[in-house]
Amino acid sequence: MSNKIITFEEGWDFMHEVIQKLLQDLPDPQFTSPDHYLQLFT
Repeated sequence: MSNKIITFEEGWDFMHEVIQKLLQDLPDPQFTSPDHYLQLFT
């Protein structure tokens, strides 16, 4: 398994999007794979 290294800005954009969904109480799509789960929480 190869992980792509991303910049802080790329990672922050992703986290900001998820945080905004939580604040707006919007449903987040279910995790489709362990990689998707790890991408959010690592």
